Amino acid sequence: MKNDLNLNISNGKFQFDASDHDEFIRHLTRTPVDDQHGYTAYSFENWTFWISPDKSNCRFHMRLRYEDNSSKENEIGKASNQPK
Repeated sequence: MKNDLNLNISNGKFQFDASDHDEFIRHLTRTPVDDQHGYTAYSFENWTFWISPDKSNCRFHMRLRYEDNSSKENEIGKASNQPK
């Protein structure tokens, strides 16, 4: 596993028993793009998983996505600063 905390990125790989494959992907969403080596791509929130054709190896990538909350914060700040 490799992490870059400054960029909020994580990459890695792991192995698992092929008999656990169906239960694992039950929690994921199939993505339309597969890997050039035949790995099938799935996603879950900020994570992307590529599962090997033999269903026992997984590579993953995580990148945090930030929502723009600045407009919400400004509205809250304006509301709390107005005279009563």
